[in-house]
Amino acid sequence: MPGTASLDVDSVELRDRARFERRAARPELPPTRDRRPPRMRFVAFGDLSRAELRAWEELAERAAEPNPFFEPGFAATAARTLGAAEARLLVVDQEGGEWIGCMPVRPLQRRSPRLALGTWKHCYSFLGTPLVDRDRVEEFARTLVAAVENRTASRFLFLRDVDEGPVLAALREAIAGSGKVGVAFERSFERAAVERRPDADYTSRLKSGRRKRLRGRKRKLEKAVDGELQKPLLELCEQYASAI
Repeated sequence: MPGTASLDVDSVELRDRARFERRAARPELPPTRDRRPPRMRFVAFGDLSRAELRAWEELAERAAEPNPFFEPGFAATAARTLGAAEARLLVVDQEGGEWIGCMPVRPLQRRSPRLALGTWKHCYSFLGTPLVDRDRVEEFARTLVAAVENRTASRFLFLRDVDEGPVLAALREAIAGSGKVGVAFERSFERAAVERRPDADYTSRLKSGRRKRLRGRKRKLEKAVDGELQKPLLELCEQYASAI
């Protein structure tokens, strides 16, 4: 009958509309991520593929604490230029997924490379905070601590020049929650400082070889300016700083 058919259609439309309204009322959930257990691995800088370099760059863009010294354009170039054959990139990721965190490391003892690992920093690198996804800092910290606990990487992990921020806070929390891993040594600095001495001679306590190199540099500087340096270097630096 025509009337019955119209009622059937209306009832379907009402059910569909109610279902649509219920869906619209639900809070929008963030996109699901691959939640397979993360893994930790080591990659030689020269073995990084294009896909891995791209994943590294994307990680740097969403890092909880930016560190330009650990970005691929700087760290990979430094490893290649400075000839750091023993340096590796410690990567925490999910197989086939995005990177969670990374940091360059190297063995602290050549005879026993698996005994201790430390942050690889060179004379042009001034910050050692790992690059970590801002949304997965705790996960990175737990994976790192678990690797030390299970000795899958090394028995000791020495982190150098890590800034006091969310990454270090997460590492401390993960260490506190572990029953086997503890902090063996920790040293911190508030900021760079110069310790003043009563006398103006800052070279008397240096080794003879160091003093010889400084005298050679002083002669080169005098030759460059075609004159003789009369004032101590520290006084010259203070005058320059006050001038600018």
